[in-house]
Amino acid sequence: EQAAALAGLMGCTDRSAPCVQGQRERLLEAMTGHLAALAARQPVVLLFEDAHWIDPTSLELLSRTAARIRSLPVLLVISFRPEFRPPWAGLPHVTVLRLGGLRRREARMLAERTAGTAVLPAGTARQIIDRAEGIPLFIEELTRAAVEADWHDVMSGSAPPGATLPEPAIPTALYASLAARLDRLPDARDVAQIAAVIGREFSFDLLTAVAGGPEAALEGALVRLVEAGLVSPHGTTPRADYAFRHSLIRDVAYSMQLRDRRRQLHAQVAETMRQHFPDQAAPELLARHYMLAGLIGPAVRYLLLAAQRAFTASAYHEATNHLRKGFELIEHLPEGPLRTRFQLDLKATLSLVRDASRGYGHMFQPVFTTWRWRPVWDGNSLDG
Repeated sequence: EQAAALAGLMGCTDRSAPCVQGQRERLLEAMTGHLAALAARQPVVLLFEDAHWIDPTSLELLSRTAARIRSLPVLLVISFRPEFRPPWAGLPHVTVLRLGGLRRREARMLAERTAGTAVLPAGTARQIIDRAEGIPLFIEELTRAAVEADWHDVMSGSAPPGATLPEPAIPTALYASLAARLDRLPDARDVAQIAAVIGREFSFDLLTAVAGGPEAALEGALVRLVEAGLVSPHGTTPRADYAFRHSLIRDVAYSMQLRDRRRQLHAQVAETMRQHFPDQAAPELLARHYMLAGLIGPAVRYLLLAAQRAFTASAYHEATNHLRKGFELIEHLPEGPLRTRFQLDLKATLSLVRDASRGYGHMFQPVFTTWRWRPVWDGNSLDG
């Protein structure tokens, strides 16, 4: 039973088959049971980062896990932003550690380490520490901005003791600091902007297919971005997977582009993934790219497919969210057969998702048992 439940989650079963009663419960039990089996052999450390971005079904799984490990040799470490309210915080075996900003001594140590071999005058370090307010990323970025700037006399240590950099040397905002660093890498900046449209993480092959141009130039740009500490490689370079070192870096590179260019790139990314990288082309991801490209029809079609996939995995909250986004998007379509068809498909699918989430007692059995997923289009053409 556990194998069957996990196979459905991993897409190893027929997605046209309707969900059976209790499948969601069996799936969650199988995943927590797997953790318990691992812990029976040896102690386990489970790290879950950025829980503030969690989806509802994963939140339920994580809550069950937090409750179950009370009697298991498992250390579960979960990081999240202060605005997130974890439902497991009140459990007796849970400890909540609130991390504040770095103290001035720690902040200075981080700034000096980030500066490397460059001399960081006392006045410059004081300006960085005052403006960063203990935020590690801000300390690192402001220090890099100061080191990379063209103030050789100060950075070489030839300035009088206590000398400070000119006011423009240390930007007053993190956005300005990151934008300035990208501007000093014009060729690499263009590559970073294309990568930012793809997402926080991107592969070399996908980036090459979207960006075009010679691979040697792209490799050189990625090397400069890595050396600047803006992106990090995972795997053997240059054909590796990359990630922006922080989501804020990706946001800055993304926002530095004109809106029309971003839309064009989103459409290009979606088409490239759909045609050449199907293993990376999750329906919800394609729907997002088409939506940001302003292509409503394809976005709604892939939202329907994303809802189907979530429904098959018993992720009813996620399926409902995909469908609601589809309802919002079709309001921007003109009246006609395509909009009417979308409305019917969205409403029918939403009804099935709601019924499945409530159990068989709320369902019309003859209709549900004979229903099968039928795509709105053949999957090859995106035309209406």
